[in-house]
Amino acid sequence: MTRQDEIALWGASLQDEVDSAHVYRALTDDSPGGALYARLAEAEERHAAICAERLRALDARADDVAPSRRARILASLRVAARASSPRSGVASGRACLGAIVPIVPYFFVGGSTAVVISAFSSALALFGIGAAITLVTATSWIRSGLRQVGCGIVAPALTYGVGRLLGIAIG
Repeated sequence: MTRQDEIALWGASLQDEVDSAHVYRALTDDSPGGALYARLAEAEERHAAICAERLRALDARADDVAPSRRARILASLRVAARASSPRSGVASGRACLGAIVPIVPYFFVGGSTAVVISAFSSALALFGIGAAITLVTATSWIRSGLRQVGCGIVAPALTYGVGRLLGIAIG
């Protein structure tokens, strides 16, 4: 392994350790699991120190490694999830916001026009959510958006199908 390869390997490992420590710190709270996340963060910080030490031994830069954008987003999602826990009442507000998307067209038009607009706006909202997920997953935004739309089509279709099979279809 060349010196450059070794520097790249230890540099990537350092970044991974810094990212993991950052996310674990965000998960640390007063809950029973919070102490576990604190210990995991400490372990990742120790691992990061070892990686930095190896990089310095190779005369490579090992200081000023900040959490990546992905780690910062994951950590902020945890903070947001904590803020939107069922105890805060925010979660139910967000669920209502998402549930209103397919209903809005019925306030303005009726019949099959409302159905088409509702389906289109719902698919567009689902695609947007799927595309936004790629900020965390680092996958293709098109693929993720289409997968979300697919789930949004398959889930109600299966629900309707099961209801129909059971003779409880809404007509």
